[in-house]
Amino acid sequence: MFKVDWEKTSLTYQLPEGMAEKMVRLAYPDKKLTSTELIAGGCANLNYKIQLENEQKPLILRVYLRDKDAAHIEQKLAALIKETVPAPLTHYIGKLEGYHFAITEFISGISLRDFLLSNASDANGALMSEVGMILSKITAYEFSKSGFLNKDLEVVECESSDVIKFALDCLNDRTVVSVLSPEMIDEIKKAIKQYAYLFSTDDEKHLVHGDFDPANILVEQINGSWVVTGILDWEFAFPGSYLWDIANMLRYAHKMPPEFQNSFVDALQKNGIKLPAHWPITIHLLNLSSLLDLLKRSDPKDHPHRCADISELINHILGELNEMNERRKVQVRCYQDGDAKHIASIFYNTVHTVNAKDYSKEQLNAWTSYYDNYAAWQEKCAKLNPFVATIDGTVVGFAEFEPNGHIDCFYVHHEFQGSGVGTALMREIEIEAREKLLPRIYAEVSTTARAFFASKGFQVIKQQTVRIRDIELTNFLMEKSFVTCELLSSDHIPLISEAFNAIGWNKPPSLFEEYLKEQDAGERLVWVAHFNGEFAGYVTLKWCSQYQSFQEQSIPEIVDLNVLPAYRKIGVGSLLLDTAEKEAATNSQIIGIGVGLYAGADGGYGAAQRLYVKRGYIPDGKGITYNYEPTIPGNHYQLDDDLVLWFTKKLG
Repeated sequence: MFKVDWEKTSLTYQLPEGMAEKMVRLAYPDKKLTSTELIAGGCANLNYKIQLENEQKPLILRVYLRDKDAAHIEQKLAALIKETVPAPLTHYIGKLEGYHFAITEFISGISLRDFLLSNASDANGALMSEVGMILSKITAYEFSKSGFLNKDLEVVECESSDVIKFALDCLNDRTVVSVLSPEMIDEIKKAIKQYAYLFSTDDEKHLVHGDFDPANILVEQINGSWVVTGILDWEFAFPGSYLWDIANMLRYAHKMPPEFQNSFVDALQKNGIKLPAHWPITIHLLNLSSLLDLLKRSDPKDHPHRCADISELINHILGELNEMNERRKVQVRCYQDGDAKHIASIFYNTVHTVNAKDYSKEQLNAWTSYYDNYAAWQEKCAKLNPFVATIDGTVVGFAEFEPNGHIDCFYVHHEFQGSGVGTALMREIEIEAREKLLPRIYAEVSTTARAFFASKGFQVIKQQTVRIRDIELTNFLMEKSFVTCELLSSDHIPLISEAFNAIGWNKPPSLFEEYLKEQDAGERLVWVAHFNGEFAGYVTLKWCSQYQSFQEQSIPEIVDLNVLPAYRKIGVGSLLLDTAEKEAATNSQIIGIGVGLYAGADGGYGAAQRLYVKRGYIPDGKGITYNYEPTIPGNHYQLDDDLVLWFTKKLG
């Protein structure tokens, strides 16, 4: 716990004999070194407690093995924060025979790690409260932007600040793959993608210690009370989110009594630190990213204990995230009195936070210009009765769904993005749409929400520009159709035949087996339509018509369009015709169809006649045929399926 079992630098590397004396002589030519004591425990650098002749207080000789600029960063940071944070001052920085080193102030005490591991006293809570208070003072220092610090404390923008991409890239590293199981790696990927929206953002620029854990905090008993005397090791400091330091401190909190975390977090909040709603998830994600980075830089042969501990910590984090996910169930209900104020707030805050990356401030203000008109919200909600999503009783999203399939407002609280709220709302919309046999659902979708709607099966119909208070905004008309069609296969044949037989229509399997043979031969195409996964109808397109006029002009013919009565007037026939016409257009500028003349108990051809005219089909002007032969005036013909009027349509 607290990295106590990790392999230490002092166990694998030490200065050559006499080197410490040379470094001290370079820093203090007139001083004599009287004692040197290696301080064990460092995982990155070497630290020696040194005593100079005729000096009362010892000093620290700090040798930097990783970053040559770290000494300058620590020196300038200590000078910057010395009034409020107990960081050791740096007296001298030098270089000797390839070694970069510094002479720093010695602060008395033992590490908070050693204290916590050897004590289970009442002092734990008081000490953690002080640690929380000190961290609040550290975060009070801000820089111009986030990034890394150079030796002059200037902020250098990192090549990529995408923590998510970095973490996912680590999962492809050879060392990481060798230590973690494939199942664990898959679970990490899932967690990162599920909670990606909760990672800290680039706009935070607080001073972050970078390695804020009990090993780098000194404590001492003074006048009978344990107090914090020093915060060490600032070499990893950077401007960013203070959640990084909170994550570091709480990495092993699950192995400590509750007061360890509770006292620390309470002190943070009492001293002005605002924790986001999902901070426990965020710190797990940040720790996950840090641990993957550590694992990437750890050779299992040289650091077996470190790798084992990292693996155990990652496994714990994944378990915690799974438990949190189970507890955070989204409930969807209908609108209730009193919801309007929450809905209005979600609308305004979501637009101004989530949509801010795709729209200007002027556009956002126009978009939300009426958000505080609660009377209007109440009237609208009472009329549309929106779906309302809650987590633990808190309203976290809403969706307005109109009877014609139009989704009007669809918003998820900005702090609950990616929590499954949108998915839960969309699920309820689709259930209602299917129950009402709506052929589609559609919405005007913002640039920001486009990816979410696409992930739910919506397709962009067109990009459009709308005006709100004379301000132009771009959105996308998107729709999801519940009617689908595909080419006939042998699997469809028994289902089609059974469906028609169930309503008294004789459609033997042999008919569709013949169609399938013709399709395989390139003579005919057959499309089968489904609504909500259930068979709804079919149509065929015959390239060479039996009707002589079409045959002579090479006009492909739509033959045998049939939609089950239960699925009429919901777009099934239109989709089948659209599909056939689109395919016909690849070989011809005209398409044809023959239409019967009677209307029966099930509608016969009456509805079809109206449909074809509405779609732009007109009679071909060659009269009526019976069994593909022209009818002769004065003769008698049976009114059945073979008495046909022929229509054609020009294809665009």
